[in-house]
Amino acid sequence: HNHRALPGASTGEGRYPRCGDVLKLYLDIDTDGRIAEATFKARACAPVRAVASLGVQKLTGLTLDEARELSILELDRELGGLPPSKRHAYIIFLEALSRASN
Repeated sequence: HNHRALPGASTGEGRYPRCGDVLKLYLDIDTDGRIAEATFKARACAPVRAVASLGVQKLTGLTLDEARELSILELDRELGGLPPSKRHAYIIFLEALSRASN
């Protein structure tokens, strides 16, 4: 879900050099400072795409500060948990989110 570019949006990118995964978040921030829409593009494994898909759904309606407090534990629980070798998906998502600016 929401795997597409969002022209004119603020962006942030996360990378995991070990495997070459790249995630780019697109955040459309409205005049009230809230995320009106969030999307992503990924050249990455399925877990990164799953985390990004669920994550961008959770971002809508939040301010950037609120978004940056998103609980990775909650995402992990909702996804049913990721194996240790795939938990870099959370790191990439958080990195992209922390680099997004309004």
